[in-house]
Amino acid sequence: MTDKMNSRENWGSRSGFILAAIGSAVGLGNVWRFPHEAYSNGGSAFLIPYVVAMIVIGIPFLIMEFSLGHLTQQSSPGAFKRVGIKWEFVGWWPIVLSFIIVCYYATVLAWCFNYLIDSFSHPLAWAENANDYFHKQYLQDTQTLSLGGLRWPIVAALAGVWVVMFLCIFKGVKLVSKIVLWTVPIPWLMLVVLMVRGLTLDGAIRGLEYFLEPDWSALKEPQVWRAAFGQVFFSMTIAFGVMVTYASFLHRKSDLNNNALIIALADLATSFIAGIAVFATMGALALKTNQPVHEVLDNSVGLAFVAFPKALAALPWANFFSIIFFIALLLLGIDSAFSITEAALAGMIDKTGWKRISVLSAMSIVGFTVGLLFTTRGGINWIGTIDGFVNEGTWGIMFVGLVECLVLGWAFDLGKLRRHANKNSDWQLGLWWEWVIRIIIPVILFTLIIWSFIGDVRGPSLLLKEDDIKEQSTLVTKLKGRSDSVSRYLYENCLSVKTLALLNDNDDNGVETSTALVESLVDDLNNTIQGKSIYDQKLFATVELSAKTEYLIENREKNPDKLRLNRWLLQDAYPGIISPSANQGGFLIDYQGELIGRNILGLSMTLIIFLLAVILGLWRPVATKKIVEFDS
Repeated sequence: MTDKMNSRENWGSRSGFILAAIGSAVGLGNVWRFPHEAYSNGGSAFLIPYVVAMIVIGIPFLIMEFSLGHLTQQSSPGAFKRVGIKWEFVGWWPIVLSFIIVCYYATVLAWCFNYLIDSFSHPLAWAENANDYFHKQYLQDTQTLSLGGLRWPIVAALAGVWVVMFLCIFKGVKLVSKIVLWTVPIPWLMLVVLMVRGLTLDGAIRGLEYFLEPDWSALKEPQVWRAAFGQVFFSMTIAFGVMVTYASFLHRKSDLNNNALIIALADLATSFIAGIAVFATMGALALKTNQPVHEVLDNSVGLAFVAFPKALAALPWANFFSIIFFIALLLLGIDSAFSITEAALAGMIDKTGWKRISVLSAMSIVGFTVGLLFTTRGGINWIGTIDGFVNEGTWGIMFVGLVECLVLGWAFDLGKLRRHANKNSDWQLGLWWEWVIRIIIPVILFTLIIWSFIGDVRGPSLLLKEDDIKEQSTLVTKLKGRSDSVSRYLYENCLSVKTLALLNDNDDNGVETSTALVESLVDDLNNTIQGKSIYDQKLFATVELSAKTEYLIENREKNPDKLRLNRWLLQDAYPGIISPSANQGGFLIDYQGELIGRNILGLSMTLIIFLLAVILGLWRPVATKKIVEFDS
């Protein structure tokens, strides 16, 4: 075993490892997910639960994975095999999950590459209508799970992405440590350029108010804390198998605790800078188009490929800053993508002893082939659906993190990892760290998982059927006579209970004022949900209307003319639904049927991934050398 440790390849320098780990943790989600979570959950007040979550979960979990990989000098599967042969499948579980993720993540990088090429054309291809360009011209979105044929420009870009990833890691981590010297600092600099540029634009302060203005009352909302812990977990690439693998290549006298702290702070700083850049620019767009800031915003993929490109196209130096933006996205994403690929590659090499170049070639071909599904005209809908299962779903990465903590905390001598982490570190872990891994993190993750599961099966409780709608309601009468699709849906199928409570208030003046406000919300919704599938339009309209009217009820006497979306109410009313293309397909018969079908499909995929991890754990290639378990 000692020979194996001594002969294992290692990073050329500490800076190479830190930059590679930061590159893995900092990805596309830092640009489009963190800013959205922050402004949706109390503005700058969100930083308080976020920092708490990073201290309680992020850093301790990261140290745990670093210690396990560094102590065993094995990738995730081999490391858990040393904990106990029966636990090897726990190491394969995140590897299988993360490889599925990288198959569609590479497709999103292909979109970035195509958009980068288009950024050299003048005027920009999306200048006239960014939403139509992305969904109708570029993706040619079917708005369903039907495939609709391949989009060849995306296929070509996807092939290029896999070639680049192959070239980045085919020689091992020493080559990676040289590549990240460029691919990590450059997007940081570009984000700083975009931030400075955004701050100099007229209207920037309007966007920053949305992002940074603290709403301290939000800290009383459980949803805000749930969002903070979830964001930390996904942002730092923990429970992906990547950090265990990267740490296994570290020099034996490495400072694990400081490395984890540096990586966590770098991840937080990148997210914050990206948020300032995004919201300053969105504020300028809102001023230019004379719209409220929340109307020009979008979440997830829409922020990167619709809202921000639209803002760049409408402002001076559009081509130059579009090029800067998409290069930054590509470099942020490529580090995360090849780190996930490296984790799977190292796991297979440690297991089989096969040649690196052969395994990587096979993985690249498989990854590209699977990725073709996401290059079809219905590909974005498959990305939303599968990502909802394996990445953000109830039984995805967070569940794997729970299992890792339970295995290492209760089936292994966790003190061994603590002592190993402290051996060469400037600051020491106390016994508190063991209790955090054994008790606190599992309790938090279990709570989040159960909360998510209950949210999936419960659905909103704020809807009434047509028979319950009172015909004398002024708003209902007006909606009935309108021709747009959202108004027809709200009238024909359901209307918010909170809206009805508002309309049937005994105060006639209050009813009249609120009716006009609620009616204006319908106009607002029609403008903000264009391009979404019919399923998402209906769900988004109904739930957002419910959240807005609830806010009106609570604040009508204080300020009845000011509409500000109560985001945490929206998310709590329908957790996990407001995301692009996450709920589409022919199997969605009705609302409850959609919930049931979504959970059945998610559980089925979870079971398949689990069985594959077990099979890989039980597989014993002839060339494999016996790995000795720890005494625990």
